[in-house]
Amino acid sequence: MKDNRRSTAFVAVWVLILVIFAQAAFAAYWPNVSPEDAKKLMPVSEVKRGMKGYGLTVFQGTKIEKFDVEVLGVLKKINTGRDLIMVRVGGGPITSRQAGILSGMSGSPVYINGKLIGAISYGAPFAKEPVGMVTPIADMLEAWDPNLPKRASGYSSPEPLEEPIKIGGKSVSKIGIDPAGGTRGVENGTLYMQPLMMNLMVSGMSQRGIDRLADILKPFNIRPIAGPGGASDPDAKVGAGLQPGAAVGMGLATGDIDLTAIGTVTYRRGDRIVAFGHPMLGIGAIDAPMTTAYIADIISNYQVSSKLGAPIQTVGRIFQDRPWCIAGAMGAMPKMIPVTISVNDEAFKRDRVYHVKVINHPMLAARLIAM
Repeated sequence: MKDNRRSTAFVAVWVLILVIFAQAAFAAYWPNVSPEDAKKLMPVSEVKRGMKGYGLTVFQGTKIEKFDVEVLGVLKKINTGRDLIMVRVGGGPITSRQAGILSGMSGSPVYINGKLIGAISYGAPFAKEPVGMVTPIADMLEAWDPNLPKRASGYSSPEPLEEPIKIGGKSVSKIGIDPAGGTRGVENGTLYMQPLMMNLMVSGMSQRGIDRLADILKPFNIRPIAGPGGASDPDAKVGAGLQPGAAVGMGLATGDIDLTAIGTVTYRRGDRIVAFGHPMLGIGAIDAPMTTAYIADIISNYQVSSKLGAPIQTVGRIFQDRPWCIAGAMGAMPKMIPVTISVNDEAFKRDRVYHVKVINHPMLAARLIAM
């Protein structure tokens, strides 16, 4: 009887040890995510060439739509030492309007066998085929880790594909990342991709001001363009939310002058989200407006097609801008710098006062206010 009790106790101890190790391994791989949530996620180690699935994004209004995805391969340690998943996409205006992968699709969640693998995040300029990259969800979730070290992002050397593929009639055997947002395309068998260019929707500013803003933001691969000051659909506010696939905005300024970049929500748990799948500015901890957003339409372009959208309502704050994503939380509002601008137009004998709130960050606040 004593031997049986000892055996039972011995087995119970080993079971407890295995459970503890399993929980530790789980916590390390899925930071800040519960076991229940992890059932919805697929680690990059399980992603294989030839797998097919779908993605979610908004092409018009606030309606979330599906598009097709096929896995072309997994590129090891190409993104600041992390993996990227190469995919071909299609369906909807990607195919029907020959738009390819659009600026504004950044963060669009991709699912294989019903499980989330990550977010659309990279594309190639002047691409003849809708081929891009997916940032694995495990890397994005690190943005929720309060102990994440503050370090600058960097990019690794080109990585070989499992087997060569044809892109626009050219053989491609390696993939490289060009963070500067160049137009290298395919060079010597290497296809260079870049983070999907972020269009910063600008309202309340002249073209001269937009040009000055472009000079300030050029190092961040952000292109300011004139955009609507709000959603044209009066029902947009009702239909907008921040579930996976929805349009989301990160603001640099609000008020009479609005500067908001629009991408896509990848994953949400409670009141927290991750989005974009790549950095916006790549400056780490931040305190910026997080908005719902409306997509007016898409603009097809030979270099990079894009969504034309507008913020709807500030619903929280973006608190991290990391190499693999941005992260935000619903509820609490960002602490911004209020600015009053008085303009005296002597030529037309009129005055105007602008009330603006600017993001409170040492790298940006002074530049934006002085602009």
